[in-house]
Formats: sequence, structure tokens, C-alpha cells
Amino acid sequence: LLPAEIETRLSTSFRFGPAIAEHATSILRLLGETLPLTGNPARQSVIGNIDKPTAILSRTNSRLIEELFTTIEAGGRPFVVGGTSEILSVITAAEKLMASQPVDSPLEFLGFADWGEVQAASQMEGGQELGRWVRLIDSYGPARLRSALEGLPKQEADASIILSTGHKSKGREWPKVRLSDDFLLGMKTPKAGEPATPPTVAAEELRLLYVAATRGQDQIEVPPTLAAKLESLIEAAGDKADRAAA
Repeated sequence: LLPAEIETRLSTSFRFGPAIAEHATSILRLLGETLPLTGNPARQSVIGNIDKPTAILSRTNSRLIEELFTTIEAGGRPFVVGGTSEILSVITAAEKLMASQPVDSPLEFLGFADWGEVQAASQMEGGQELGRWVRLIDSYGPARLRSALEGLPKQEADASIILSTGHKSKGREWPKVRLSDDFLLGMKTPKAGEPATPPTVAAEELRLLYVAATRGQDQIEVPPTLAAKLESLIEAAGDKADRAAA
């Protein structure tokens, strides 16, 4: 870094309007940021339900493939940002485990001797992500999953909708973005009437949610379960601040 007498921070985004900027600021505050993000006053933005999203962003590959099949079954033609090689590697590993052949990758299936062990582990506490893969593979079968992935459009221009993980959406933007409900991975959705408690959510998860929530230009849709998780964190942070001030 070069020394400078004056430092300034970029806090205005011209990608979206004030509503999305306000939502993004609520995430930044949980990361300790005090400077609010400002949106483009000349651009209208909305947070709410979207009938026909331009893009759907998921936290995990397993949730992305669930969105993919939902889209295909509704007659859509999804394009997957970054390709499908990672997802195909999981399907290949599942096929090997079904044949009782242990695998050394991907990480999701590392250490299992066969598919039965994977199914059993998915029922244990903390096995939510593994359970998604088990449901997908048991429901559709490896061959059908592979066929669906190999038949996807190769170019965004040929697709009716874009699918991406939050990580691979960095640097991108779309008019209408729907977020999947698997962001803030590892945090349970609070039940009605429960007091706000400070769940353990890594800063990395909040940063990834911030990236995803700022990909929309005109509109973003936040599912109720994700909104509840975020609200619980905001309430917990507020309670903590009140106790510190007392």
C-alpha cells in the first residue's frame, strides 16, 4: 500500500436503487460496517416476489440443482454460470459409492465406504447439505441427473433463466434476482415466538449473502426462511448492543 494523506471509501452503487442498498446495508452492519451503502437515486429497485426472475442464486450446488430441475419441469431452459463440472463430479462419486467403491473426492462424500453410509449420515444432525444430495440422487438417479446437465444450453443467450451459486455470481448483475433459501449455511430458521439468539454464523457466510443480495439491478426476492434467519441475526445484534450500552 502507498501512503496517502486522504482516504475515502466507495459507498455508492449505481447498479441498484435505494431499496436494495438498504437491504445490503443491514447485512454489512452485522459485519461491523458503520458506513451505509447508498443506491442509485435515479434507479428504482424493489425487494419482493418475482414471477419471472432473470437469475436464481443458490448458496450450494445441491440447492442449485434442485432449482435446475424445478426450472426444467416448468418448461424453462436454465444456463448454469461456471458450468456443471463440479456437480457432475458429485454424481460420478455417488455412482461409485453405489457400487461400493470408495472415493477421494468431492469433499461431500469423502470417507464413506458405500452409498448406504452416505444415506445414514444424511439423517444425522448437521447433515442437511448431505441430505439434499441424497434426496436428489435417490429421487432422480445419477443417469437422469447427468442427462439433464448435459442437455443444458451452452450459452447464456440461449437460456430462459440463469442459475448460479453465490460464489460464481461475483462480478455479475441481472435485472431480477431470486435468492434461494440455503444462504447463511449452518444457521437454523428460528421458530415463531423464539427469542432472538445470536446464532453462530461465520462472517464468510454473511459476506457471501451480501454478494448475492447485490447482484440484482431492479429487484431481488428474499425467501421467507432466509429473511427470518437474517432478521434473527439483526435482532440478536441489537440485543447485544443494548446490553453493552446498559
